[in-house]
Amino acid sequence: NGGALMPALGDPIHTTLLRLTDPKSTHGIQLQTDGDDSEGTLTMAGYETHEVKLDDGTVVELSKPVFHIDGKAETEISPRTPPAIIGAGLLEAVPDETILELAKKSSGEARRVGEAIGRFGWKADQPTVDSQNQSALREDMGVEKLEPKALKELEAYVSLLGVPPRTNPEQPDVVLGEKVFNALNCQECHTPTLRTGTSMFPELSKQTIHPFTDLLLHDMGEGLRDSGSSDLASKWRTAPLWALKNKRHAVDDQDD
Repeated sequence: NGGALMPALGDPIHTTLLRLTDPKSTHGIQLQTDGDDSEGTLTMAGYETHEVKLDDGTVVELSKPVFHIDGKAETEISPRTPPAIIGAGLLEAVPDETILELAKKSSGEARRVGEAIGRFGWKADQPTVDSQNQSALREDMGVEKLEPKALKELEAYVSLLGVPPRTNPEQPDVVLGEKVFNALNCQECHTPTLRTGTSMFPELSKQTIHPFTDLLLHDMGEGLRDSGSSDLASKWRTAPLWALKNKRHAVDDQDD
């Protein structure tokens, strides 16, 4: 239910999916790395680095991972770490009007998916928990079909996954981190507080939540652009920041 960090260099990657942006790729739109239909082994071979000078003169080094499929470098790709799915039902319950109002106040844009507003996935391409579940089952896990009853049960499970409580909010380093967060205007996109509307699950309705996201797409520039020619290549949904403390390496689960 929670997100996972990247494994060590050279180790097989199973907690990050790889979209292929080359329409001629033999792997289709996404590399399958597990099961009987596995198409190859995904690894991180190293990093490309370059230095950037900030406005105050500070020089920092930025790094970009280099991915290999079966030992060969791939460039026409869009690697994506699956986000934690906690609080998904609360995010679905945020009214469309709230998201549209946030778009008026920032550089972000609400993504239209048919008549609905997308709010799930790195590109905000899914408007509901159910559509996100079905997309993940089909594209990430290779599950062709589930019975309607099972889909409804899965929707309820994912929708009602609770958000862990905040810990040590008065600890000095936590207080300092909050000050730095606000000083850098991170809250302009990572909106700290939202209010839910009416949900099919009464316990999610009319709740004040703190997801730190505006659920909008933002253009993150060439440095974070996918390969390929999509109009959305450099646009990404603001990732919710709640429960980042729960991220850990996948191997940690094996050691429990």
